[in-house]
Amino acid sequence: MPRTLRRILFLLFVFLFFASATVLLFYATGYRYHAGKRVIEKTGTLIVETKPKGAHIRLNGARIDSQETPVTLSYLLSGEYELTIEKDGFFPVTKTISITPGVSTLQNDVMLIAQSAPARVASFEQVAQSVRHGEALILHDGHTIMSYDMRSDRGSMV
Repeated sequence: MPRTLRRILFLLFVFLFFASATVLLFYATGYRYHAGKRVIEKTGTLIVETKPKGAHIRLNGARIDSQETPVTLSYLLSGEYELTIEKDGFFPVTKTISITPGVSTLQNDVMLIAQSAPARVASFEQVAQSVRHGEALILHDGHTIMSYDMRSDRGSMV
């Protein structure tokens, strides 16, 4: 093989090495190409914690397999996502969340309500406000107040 051809091949391999190493370095540190914005940007992280634990999550309708809460999802592109949290025997919860580049978004205010709970609150014509208080959910419609204990799955009139 001629000497000039070997030099050209050597320089080509050196160039390919540095180009691929740069791309891999950016990828490993959390940068991705955002096709919608046509830019390379730092990704974000989503942390989801629920009470009770063991719920499955969906992002924009796609189920995240083999992941149960609490869960940490890394390398998410920035933007709005529809987060759905599901667990057997509980009502699903759907929220819209924003992922910001380089920031961890924490969703730890998710309290799942057992499907048996609404039978206890069926007498309410309208639940005006719900407030999470420790391990209990307080429901009231302006006239009657009901406390629902999430640990024991029991409701009581206050």
